[in-house]
Amino acid sequence: GRQRAYMDELRRQQEEVKARERAREAEKASDLAWVNRSVSEDKEKAQREKQERAEKQAAISSMYKSQEEATRRRREMEREAKEREEAVLLSKMRSEMSQLERQEHERLMAAKRRAGGQRGGGLGEG
Repeated sequence: GRQRAYMDELRRQQEEVKARERAREAEKASDLAWVNRSVSEDKEKAQREKQERAEKQAAISSMYKSQEEATRRRREMEREAKEREEAVLLSKMRSEMSQLERQEHERLMAAKRRAGGQRGGGLGEG
């Protein structure tokens, strides 16, 4: 019976050793899992921050773009307004010129008529 007790004791010790090893393995595994988890969390955090930075950068550059666009549009509108103004002035000047020319022409015609009238009739003269 003593041998049997010894064998049982041996088996129990082996079981304990195995249990301890399993516990150590589990601990290592959980440590590894924790390390992996924290690494992946760090990666995710870095990725998120990178994403946020990229979004901020995009927002800033789109803000600048829209400012540039607004400036460009304003300049274009100012230029168009200036061109319209110049066109209006030009047409005013043209109409004034043509009016002066018309007046001049009428004065000439009147002078011709007067001259023609003194010669008599004035019909058939070009």
